[in-house]
Amino acid sequence: PLGCLSSGTPFPLGAHRQGTWVNLALVSPATSPPKVCFWESTGARDGASFKLELDSTVNRTGDVWHCAVRVPPNITAYAFCLSEVDPANGYKLGERITPDPFGDDMTEVRLQEGEGGSESFRPIFVSLLPPPSAESGTWGAEGEGEDDPEWLSTW
Repeated sequence: PLGCLSSGTPFPLGAHRQGTWVNLALVSPATSPPKVCFWESTGARDGASFKLELDSTVNRTGDVWHCAVRVPPNITAYAFCLSEVDPANGYKLGERITPDPFGDDMTEVRLQEGEGGSESFRPIFVSLLPPPSAESGTWGAEGEGEDDPEWLSTW
């Protein structure tokens, strides 16, 4: 599972790693909170490994949605799940998964559709998380907090 969660910072946009933390920031004027979907490997053949719904009271500054997540090394990709709303009636039509428009690299994953014998797979593009640097430290309980970014203590 994912580690700790913080409100993060609205800038810089995209995904930026500091130690074992990744700050994610996305510009979206949508009123419904986006979800951040994480994949354990880029070869996943079904849904996201983890989904995190952002809270508009702590994860939004203006039109920028943001969060910081302590990410284990097996999580390699992410995307945003945005709600599609009917502008005329205001109700939710569905959700679409979109890669980070500020992400540096993308890859393809295959989402499972259908149930039972009629299963099929639909390819989608997701963003790759920035790779950890050699000085990123380790992920886990031992030494937890030693590589926490400075901005984390201000939120």
